[in-house]
Amino acid sequence: MLGYDVKYAKNADDDAIISVAVDEGRVVLTADDLLHRIALSRGARSLLVKGLSDADQLASVAAEFGISLDLDTESSRCPVCNFPIEWIEGDDVKRIVPTSTLKLQKDFWVCMGCGKVYWRGSHHKRINATIAKARQLLLKK
Repeated sequence: MLGYDVKYAKNADDDAIISVAVDEGRVVLTADDLLHRIALSRGARSLLVKGLSDADQLASVAAEFGISLDLDTESSRCPVCNFPIEWIEGDDVKRIVPTSTLKLQKDFWVCMGCGKVYWRGSHHKRINATIAKARQLLLKK
């Protein structure tokens, strides 16, 4: 969502995760110490992510890689499939978005990969709060 090209491999086995990281020049981000050590031993870049909360973990990744913690819909990517999202007219999502949401929201974005539609609802507010907390934690480092 912050605009970085990532792959999320929740159900992939460790070998597959490491192979993708090596083959595509990606970094393994994990809280699993064993996966981290194996990834490094196989030539993958890896970061053992520390922290109990999402904000703690996001701050540690941002500190390690110097990434920006700015949520910009112009560069955001779909958290489901990693494709870019694009702004879309409210009229174009009438059949997808609940009527109550159409009454409350004006701005919508659609994923160019999976077609998922996004808007600035309560989930967006929680994400912004997490990002703001991560920024505060970064300032303390």
